Amino acid sequence: MKKINLFSSALIAGVLFASSAAMAAPQGHFQRVDVNIPRLDMRIDAGVKSGKLTRTEERQLRTELRRLGSAVKLAKKDHQVTRIERVKLERKEAALNRHITKLANNKAVVKKANKHKQHHQMPNAQHK
Repeated sequence: MKKINLFSSALIAGVLFASSAAMAAPQGHFQRVDVNIPRLDMRIDAGVKSGKLTRTEERQLRTELRRLGSAVKLAKKDHQVTRIERVKLERKEAALNRHITKLANNKAVVKKANKHKQHHQMPNAQHK
């Protein structure tokens, strides 16, 4: 009798352990989304701080960043991110990353914006 009770207790413990491990494992359709929004935000901040991005460029990039965040939130809403959704999100992130690089390295626009800013500051200095 003791052997049957011991065997049944071990069996029940094993089933409970296996079921809890199965519940903790991600489901078949759910995949991790590797979109790093804080890193993109820091890149935009660094571009603004260094003067490589103008205010207009910053606004444009922040709008794209918000749209990417909304897309990630929408994809995760049903707790099942499909492979197609994940690929689309990662492509959007890569496109935004390239756009940040393109705008940050566009020296002509920044130079023109700084020249425009200096031109408007000069007359004020002459009136003093």
